[in-house]
Amino acid sequence: MRRTGNRTRILPGRIFALAMLGLMVGGLCWVSMPKRADADAPTAVASVIAIKGKLMLDRPGRGHYSAFVQMPDYINDQLTTDPKSVAAVEFAIGGRIGINRGSSIRIVGYRSATNASTGQMLRVNSGVIWAHFDKQKSPLIIQTRNSTIGIRGTEFLVDARDDSTTIDVFQGHVAYAPRLPGQAPEANPELPENASLAGPGERVVIKAALAAPVVNKYDVDRLRKEDAQRYNDLAGALVALGAIQNIAGWVPGGTPVACYAGYAATGVQVVMDPAQAARNFAANEVSSHVPFGGILGGVISSSGGSHSKKAPPFIVGLSPDQTTVDPHTLHFGWKPLAGAKQYVLLLSRQEHMNASNLDWSAQTSDTSVSYPQDGPPMIAGQKYYWRVVGIGANGKARGKASQTWLRTAPGSDHAGGQ
Repeated sequence: MRRTGNRTRILPGRIFALAMLGLMVGGLCWVSMPKRADADAPTAVASVIAIKGKLMLDRPGRGHYSAFVQMPDYINDQLTTDPKSVAAVEFAIGGRIGINRGSSIRIVGYRSATNASTGQMLRVNSGVIWAHFDKQKSPLIIQTRNSTIGIRGTEFLVDARDDSTTIDVFQGHVAYAPRLPGQAPEANPELPENASLAGPGERVVIKAALAAPVVNKYDVDRLRKEDAQRYNDLAGALVALGAIQNIAGWVPGGTPVACYAGYAATGVQVVMDPAQAARNFAANEVSSHVPFGGILGGVISSSGGSHSKKAPPFIVGLSPDQTTVDPHTLHFGWKPLAGAKQYVLLLSRQEHMNASNLDWSAQTSDTSVSYPQDGPPMIAGQKYYWRVVGIGANGKARGKASQTWLRTAPGSDHAGGQ
């Protein structure tokens, strides 16, 4: 079964340029990289920090399934957006990329043929990435079907197609060289010594059928604006994705960033057994409001007055709650929390959740969400903890988070997407 800112008149193009620069350099409410949790476990090299729509993951040995915000990424992971979706990824070496709709990338490790050193390579199989990387000690290699690109610290865009690669440079410099026709992607990923260099405002078009790349020079702001219009889905989403990043504030170890007015998450308290806590809260309410009397028809009465029952300052009605479930039909639900406009759900095999041990996450404006049929595989007979946090209109947590657990039924391995 399968589941799953001296005063200057700022032109419109410069406004977008500043917005994108602030976003890509200052951070799109970037979620912190997960830390290595186990000495024997593979080291995460990147982390998914934003998804608008659907992002699919291909991981050797794990299959094909939906990625989620805060998901760690490893060497050989392939990430693919569908025709209507965009996403963003942060790299541990210091860099961030936005992945356009209908695009596919793979994170690859390689060994130098000249000095036996190892490094990371980003293979853009198809589509568009808009990226900013911090200054690197050695070039980060990016490959497309017909080009090899070396990055030491720059902001740039790559549009990879079957017959051509376009490189737009907004900041810093990019080294590039055409790839030999028919050369396997794994063959000598390093840049040749005669690689060319492109600087800010330059657009390089590399075509397999041409003897040499075509280079055009533009005003940087014009180039940014043109790309923003051409790839409006990606550019617009990168500016607007801040709301989706709120999850960073609710994951211990995440790094919330004030990327829009009112967002200032500083952590949240967690009620570990909300059902029992609700019963205790109700009992305390009775004892504090009814020193001499009792409860009449659901209304608390004392000394000639009445008090309506107060709702607990945390989310109640979690389901499933401390029970065994079939992961193929797993549905999460809870009662609404006053003032909450959104809810973040976190799932982990660890009771004390942090940014490195999440198995899945979701954000919704509803009070329920189903585990996706193409979601990450779940293990049969495994205990999972799940937490839900209410978020107000100002981007802050409402009250306390609530957490309970479930166990998957024995023999019910959830295979995830294939």
